[in-house]
Amino acid sequence: MSTELEDILKSVAEGAVPQTWLARCYPTTELLASFLSDLQERLRFLKRRVFTARVDDLDTLHNGIVAGCQIIKNTPGTHQRIRMSVQGRVDTCVRDGGGHLEHFPLVPTISSNTCEWLTSGAPTKFWVPGLYRPQAFLTALQQTYARQKNVPIYQLSFEFQVMNETEVISHPEYGAYIYGLFLEGCRWNSDRSVLDESLPMQFYSLAPTVWVKPAVVAGERRNGTYACPVYRTPERRGLVSTSGHSSNFLLAVDLPSDRPSDHWVLRGVAMLCRPPS
Repeated sequence: MSTELEDILKSVAEGAVPQTWLARCYPTTELLASFLSDLQERLRFLKRRVFTARVDDLDTLHNGIVAGCQIIKNTPGTHQRIRMSVQGRVDTCVRDGGGHLEHFPLVPTISSNTCEWLTSGAPTKFWVPGLYRPQAFLTALQQTYARQKNVPIYQLSFEFQVMNETEVISHPEYGAYIYGLFLEGCRWNSDRSVLDESLPMQFYSLAPTVWVKPAVVAGERRNGTYACPVYRTPERRGLVSTSGHSSNFLLAVDLPSDRPSDHWVLRGVAMLCRPPS
């Protein structure tokens, strides 16, 4: 068995995401079980958007890994084996433990017949945490607006408007509705439509749907708002790529607040694409 497969076996047995997978996937700090659950959610979001994802097979993989970990713990070291094979264009993980042999297809199949974005248009709102590269999505919003309004893209920034779910019934004139983010250090008070203190023993809360609107905006922020930073992972740190984008920080969203910004800065308030598992 190669060193790479041995590292995968060790990570699976410990319930951690193998480094081989992390090198090829989106940023994450989750353990293996929650990572697979998050991956299932992402595939379901994209299932009828971009491709037909074999989510049922991924469920089988998730259950098999959990069962496999138990088998590995109860099997002598000389019989602990994990083999990887490739059949055609489908990657298959083969687990052989105690006489149990299962195949788990990992790669979704492409099908243009079920692509709703081509036949029915884009969705009304976008689950930004489910996108592989959210920075590209935000850049695309600015590019689309720049073509519509015939303005240079370097003059564009974003304005933000918090929406009620009853208002999100059709596509906006420009920009996009985004949802699925989590607030850390505070919560959204839907009755007063402002940021508020977290409830007791509540570290994270679901953020409201936000209308992200490209616009020619001056450098000053609006009064009565808090520039809430958005991060992909709870680590709140990242590297700047060659494209100029951070690997973790996305943007700062102006959220209505009846308290000064310093109040929320001292509490470390931010929005996360995924809270810690």
